[in-house]
Amino acid sequence: MNKRLVTLVTGLVLSILVFQPGCAPNLNQRLSDLENQSDEDRADITALKNYQKAIDTRLDKYYERLDELSSTGGDDALAQYELLDSTEIYFEINRHELDDAARVELEKTAKRLASRPDAILEVIGCADSDGPSQYNLQLGYYRAEKVKNYLEAVWAIPMTRMFTLSVGESRIQSVEDTPENKLRERRVILRLKGDPTYGDN
Repeated sequence: MNKRLVTLVTGLVLSILVFQPGCAPNLNQRLSDLENQSDEDRADITALKNYQKAIDTRLDKYYERLDELSSTGGDDALAQYELLDSTEIYFEINRHELDDAARVELEKTAKRLASRPDAILEVIGCADSDGPSQYNLQLGYYRAEKVKNYLEAVWAIPMTRMFTLSVGESRIQSVEDTPENKLRERRVILRLKGDPTYGDN
C-alpha cells in the first residue's frame, strides 16, 4: 500500500471517530456552557455594581451628616449625656470583621445598655495611618457600622440608641509608627453615655 493511500485511509478513520457520539467533546455544548458562564459573570458584575452604588449612596449621606455636625459644632442632643464607660475593640489590617475578643466586649456593652434604658452608645470607627485618608475614613465607617449592626442583630439593641461616627486616622494616639501601635489604632471606640438625671424622682 503506498503512502498516499495510507494517508487517505488514516484520515477517513479519524474523521469517522471524531464525529461518532462520545468520541469527541460536543463543541455545541461547550459553546453553550461558555455562553451561560458569561451570562453568570455579567450578572455577578451587575450585582457588584449595584451593591457599590448603594454603598456610595450611604457614604454620601454620611459625609453630608459629618459636614453638618462640623458646621454646627456637634450634636446638642448628645452633649447633655455623661460618659458612663468607654472601651475599645480591635481589627485586622484593612478588615472590619469581628473576632471572638470583640464579641466578648460587645456582649458586655449590650448588657450595660440593657441595664440603663436611658443610655446611648457612641460607636467611633478608627483606622491606622497606612493608606489614603479617604480610604481610612471609609474603613472606620465600615467598622462602626459592623458593630452597630451586630448589636442590633444579636443583642436586639435598637438602632435609635446607637450613633456611629468615623474619624479615620484622625484620632491617632501613637507617637512611634510601629506594628504594635498601628494595631491599637485599628479600632472602634465604644462610649456608653447616660442621662445624668436618670433615676431622679
